[in-house]
Amino acid sequence: MRVLLTRAAEDCARSARFLRRLGIEAVCAPLIETRPADPPPPLATCDGVIVTSAKAAPYLAQLPPVCRTAPVFAVGPRTARALARHGFAARHVGAGDALSLLRDIPRLMSPPAHLVHVTGRDHKAEPAQGLRALGFCLTLWEAYEARALLAFAQEIVTALEAGEIHAALHYSPRSAKLALARVGEAGLAEPFNGLRHVAISLDVAMILRQAGCPNVAAASAPNEKAMFRVLLGM
Repeated sequence: MRVLLTRAAEDCARSARFLRRLGIEAVCAPLIETRPADPPPPLATCDGVIVTSAKAAPYLAQLPPVCRTAPVFAVGPRTARALARHGFAARHVGAGDALSLLRDIPRLMSPPAHLVHVTGRDHKAEPAQGLRALGFCLTLWEAYEARALLAFAQEIVTALEAGEIHAALHYSPRSAKLALARVGEAGLAEPFNGLRHVAISLDVAMILRQAGCPNVAAASAPNEKAMFRVLLGM
């Protein structure tokens, strides 16, 4: 089986290694490029740092000194491992989704504690929205952005046209929308829609179904291991 990955290049490479261990060939076609975005905010206080993506880990070193000794809350194990590679130990590791942090953080500290959420330009409302509603003071730092690339490489176009790709994995609403846009521009909607598609969540699956992809399955949990289980069972 050959599986299309449209994540950022660094994520594609990591996912491809895992797929090879399962006997699956990954076709890496990055449609997103991760770049620095805003400088860190000036902060007088910092009671905790929230990290909801492994992509944010390289930027924590830029935080003001007041944040260096604050507890770090990682959304899940993969993010915690990325933090450790950059010299930061997560005080708490969530279940892999932002809502788990929204549930867990109030058990570990009380409002009006000041939390800094290190995130990307394109991010979901939670856990910031819910924590603010509970009385926490929360500062968002959009440390990086995922910039869209404009086209598939020619070898990907050729492989799709020849039917040499059998499935695709979709890790976010944005990457799914970008993939659909690029195949549409390249005139490849028909072969792309005919692939077996695995989505990380129901909202991503809905984007694909509404675009005309009939064979779409959503993972039972919002993580890569759950996606791989679906892929192996298709």
